[in-house]
Amino acid sequence: QFFQWMVVLRSDHSGNLTPALHSVNLNYKETIPPIPPTGLRIQEKDPSELKLCLKWDLNKEENVKNGGGYILHYGFSPEKMVASIYYMNANKDPISTNGMCINNDLIVLNSDYKQERNLPVFEKGKTYYFKVSAFNDKYDSVVTPDQKSRPSAPVSFTFESDPLD
Repeated sequence: QFFQWMVVLRSDHSGNLTPALHSVNLNYKETIPPIPPTGLRIQEKDPSELKLCLKWDLNKEENVKNGGGYILHYGFSPEKMVASIYYMNANKDPISTNGMCINNDLIVLNSDYKQERNLPVFEKGKTYYFKVSAFNDKYDSVVTPDQKSRPSAPVSFTFESDPLD
């Protein structure tokens, strides 16, 4: 990251007064992005309800625990994550649990129908891949996207088809 300024100093039209720049100050606090979460695993599954619970090890960084959170990414291959669900405490309380249960109701609730034309909901017979990223209290997807960790190693799960299908 870099900072750049340009100062243009112009004298008055008569040339009698010349402006001067005496100082420039920059104060900023560099924040390191969180480390990728570890230990992502499937904790519980209910294939009949198309429900899956994932768990991971909580990050040790205080700015992830207090004011930060996690993003669960999922998709149809380990290289292509097509959707994300944010996991954080809305009132900036410390995150106390390290897991999330997902079903189609939660997916629909967290989607934006205007942007999601092919909503990736759970279906029987399909394999899904999951990764999790951590973000700290300085994270903003537009202003400070560098305050999010790289994704964890992926895990996969297949919702088996019904034997009668």
